[in-house]
Parts: sequence; C-alpha cells; structure tokens
Amino acid sequence: MRIQKEPFGPLVAVHRLYIAKDEKVKGGARKARVDNPKKVLASSQGAGIWLGEPKAELYIVEGPENALNLLSCGSYFVVCAISANNMASLTIPDYVHTVKIVRDRDDAGEAAIKKAAAVYISQGLEVLEARITDYE
Repeated sequence: MRIQKEPFGPLVAVHRLYIAKDEKVKGGARKARVDNPKKVLASSQGAGIWLGEPKAELYIVEGPENALNLLSCGSYFVVCAISANNMASLTIPDYVHTVKIVRDRDDAGEAAIKKAAAVYISQGLEVLEARITDYE
C-alpha cells in the first residue's frame, strides 16, 4: 500500500501486507500466517495510507485493515496512520474540518487518541472519537 504525507502526494514508503483467502472468516480473507505479515518499507513518520475521495470529514485509523473496512462501508475519506504513535503526526489537508479518530481496543490506542485529539483540536479542527468494536 502506498504511504504518503498527503493525499495524492509523492510516495514516501510502502506498507506490505500479506493476506490469505479464508472462507471461514468474515470477508473471506485474513492476514497470512507467515513471518512478518505486515511490514513498512522506509520511514512512515508523519505519513499515512490515504484512501477514498477527499472530503471535509476525515477518518483516522491505526491499521490498514481498519481503513479498508471503513472504506468498504461507505464513501469515507480515510487515512491509516500505520501505528498508534503516528496518529498525532499526520498533516491534515486544509479542506478537512472534522476528524473522526477511530482507535483500536488496546492501551496504545487509548493513549494515541487522546494525544491526536489534543493536536487536532489545537489546529482548529472538530474532533470526534470512535472505537473499533468486536465482530466475528
């Protein structure tokens, strides 16, 4: 997956994700059972995987799986920060007025959402928080 500092910006890194077909799971696919099924090639600090059509409302998620899930649910504008620590480091485009930070269900996600919310509120953005829920 292409990692950029901004939508339609130059490539700064690549996120490799190996997946495997698995009819037993919802969606029919899962991370492949190989060593290091996910890996970022080059530095991704301050950059993300930008998906969807640019809009005034942006969803920020930690991992690419969550980004793809949101994108498949509707016509969302989503950025995958790649890691919880990177969620507050993204450069939000000027046309975005609202960010919805979607955190994972872990301690790193909890801390990251608080830090990111503070950063984006200080930039004058409306910030809403959401959480990934359990699903089969």
